[in-house]
Amino acid sequence: MSAKTERRVGIVGAGMAGLMAAYRLTRAGKPVIVFEGRDAIGGRIKTIAPASGKNGLRPIELGAEFVHGAAQPTLSLAESAGIPLERITDLHSLYSGGKFRDMGDIWGRLAQVLEPANNGPDESVADFLKRRAGDEADAAFLRTMVEGFDAAPLDDAGVLSIAEEAAGTTRDAAQFRPAGGYGALAGRLLAMIEPSLLRLHLESTVEEIEWKAGGDCRLRVSDGGGTQTVQTRHCVVTVPVGVLDASTDSGAATIRFSPKLTTLARPLSLLAMGHVVKAVLSFRDAPWMERLPKTDFFHFADAPFPTFWQAPHGSGRLLTAWAGGPKAKLLDLLGPRDLLDQISTQLGECCDVAPVEIREALLRVHQHDFTRDPFAMGAYPYARPGGAGAWAELAEPIENALFFAGDATSEAHFGTVTGAVASGVRAAEQIIALS
Repeated sequence: MSAKTERRVGIVGAGMAGLMAAYRLTRAGKPVIVFEGRDAIGGRIKTIAPASGKNGLRPIELGAEFVHGAAQPTLSLAESAGIPLERITDLHSLYSGGKFRDMGDIWGRLAQVLEPANNGPDESVADFLKRRAGDEADAAFLRTMVEGFDAAPLDDAGVLSIAEEAAGTTRDAAQFRPAGGYGALAGRLLAMIEPSLLRLHLESTVEEIEWKAGGDCRLRVSDGGGTQTVQTRHCVVTVPVGVLDASTDSGAATIRFSPKLTTLARPLSLLAMGHVVKAVLSFRDAPWMERLPKTDFFHFADAPFPTFWQAPHGSGRLLTAWAGGPKAKLLDLLGPRDLLDQISTQLGECCDVAPVEIREALLRVHQHDFTRDPFAMGAYPYARPGGAGAWAELAEPIENALFFAGDATSEAHFGTVTGAVASGVRAAEQIIALS
């Protein structure tokens, strides 16, 4: 098929980075054409909205869920979109020795444990702990935070990026959820884009991008019913690090670039996608729930699922079981029934009931495997040793033709929805500045 000539800016991916780039570009009068491989917008946002008329039920978030701290780009977007934000208490309990104990200021403690890293090499967290040889309790705490919060193995996670993240987070920083879920926010953002300047193609996979210096791009796109070639002035690539990294490997390319993106080899080698197992469980009300802590988040020492959080759900409760990094990879070997048995065992232990009582109150389990999702290839990015500044290299335009956005290209909000939102604006403004 011959190429269609489009004076539009091409955008690969309709997650929050792609949608935000489209919004900013169209606000400047520039038409865009957006290609998304999935059958829905949102990227790693995967919200199951409650049925209409079901009062008190919460959305089920299988992907992104929280707005972390001083996330001004997301806060401003939510205000513009008319999406209220629900504030949550960022309080944590630890189950140990047969009882729950308040964990205090976990972010302050994390910053204190990592403070010596700010004056040292950007080594792995494992090497940092060996060199520091400090308190065993601090080492166990750091392992829990890095594997859980950053979804990274200690021997592959760069200590400097995590120390910088910890220094910028305080207990007083508010935590939020978008009312109606992140899916509602993505939907409102799409509705805010001028429709006359937007062409959105779902279930349309970009297989190849041919580009020339100065901004002539040709995108070969497959939509299941055939292949077409679309010519655009510039192209904003918003796919996750895992997908982009595979695209630079000719043996496993997901998107072929011609010419090859040799300049991305270094930053991509310093970044990786974390692995997460997240199960959201809906329960009817049951007496054993009274034995759970009153904090939103509770943790287990040396358990397969280290972290849970909870929220009211109609007359019952939502409990989310979470594991990241090496623990997630071990859990990934289990089938759905064995995963449920593990969750029931942990909850039964801390609530002093048999696991069968936990399962009897269960209504439904929801999961999505982002690692096996070909459009994600992982949950969210982390920086490897030496990779604290890799985001900046990844954010650099290539010959005014290719521009990059996504949560891995943001310094202040690396690995978050807010980072994706901010990066979409940044990539759009890089293009607008060329006019």
